[in-house]
Formats: sequence, structure tokens, C-alpha cells
Amino acid sequence: MFRLSRFLLAPVKVKQTTGLVGFPVQPRWREMILKLCDDGLKLLDQHNIPKGTFFRTSNENNFKYFQQVVKSTDDYQVVEDTLNRGQVEEIIVLLEDQLDLIPKMAEWRAWEVDADDVKYEKEDAETLEYDCDIPKDHVPPKMKFLTWDGIYQTEYTPEEVKQMSEASAAKQQQQQ
Repeated sequence: MFRLSRFLLAPVKVKQTTGLVGFPVQPRWREMILKLCDDGLKLLDQHNIPKGTFFRTSNENNFKYFQQVVKSTDDYQVVEDTLNRGQVEEIIVLLEDQLDLIPKMAEWRAWEVDADDVKYEKEDAETLEYDCDIPKDHVPPKMKFLTWDGIYQTEYTPEEVKQMSEASAAKQQQQQ
């Protein structure tokens, strides 16, 4: 009796607010996510979505992964960081939307391809080069990538390449 009461009286971490308009704090988030994942797996079977289709496989994998992560911890922050899909309240909405999509996908039968679809895709692929208005002599501007450190160029002079390789070799020698 004391073991059970100690578990039930253990402090549970609950957030004060989500900070998102329209998303109230969901104190029973864990149970909701687990139930929604179970419902999603059942819906995939009920609607006879064929195994091996991308839609079914990706949804099964997502539902099972969400269940695994949620079952492994009671801490909502760990779940949010691991799933990287927003706050647990947003994950609940995402799962509810996915449950609404499953019957629609079963009705649309999006995994079936007919001869007209193949013909259309083939024509589209054959005329692809004439599909855009970019002149053949167009030279794009020099590309730069923004990163957390700043701007890095994608083109280097031979001297810069030599300096970088020497610096890399010196760094490797220091590590050995």
C-alpha cells in the first residue's frame, strides 16, 4: 500500500502555460498521446490501408515512435525535445489531425495509380526542360550560406584552399 501511495503522491512536473494562444495546458498529455497513437494504429487496420504503402508505413512508424518516447519518460520537456514537433499540446493536435486524415486517405485511395496518371507523369517528365522561363545562358549569383557562425562562401581561391588544408593537417598532427 505504501509503495503505491508514494508513487501516486510523487510530484509531477506540470507547466503553467503553453505560451501559445488557443493551446491550454493539457495535464493528462501522456495518456492522450498514448491513446491517440493506439487509435491511429487501429484506424490504419480498420480502413484496410495496404501494408507497404508509404502512407501506412510512415504513420505506423510515427505512432510507434511517439508511443516509445512517451512511455519512456513522464517529463514533458524530454518528450518535446526528443520528438521535436513542438509542445505536447501541439503534438496532440497533430495526432488528432492525423486521425482525421486516415479515413480520407482510405476513401481517396491515393496509393493506387492508373494508366492516366502514368501517362501524365511521363508527359510531364519529357517536357520538363521547356517548362520554365530561365534563359539557357543564365548564370546564377554566387551562392552564400547563412549558418549560426555567419556567412560561408562556397567558392575559394587556390590560396585559400591551400591554407585550409595546411591548417587542417596541423590540427590533425596536434591531436595525435
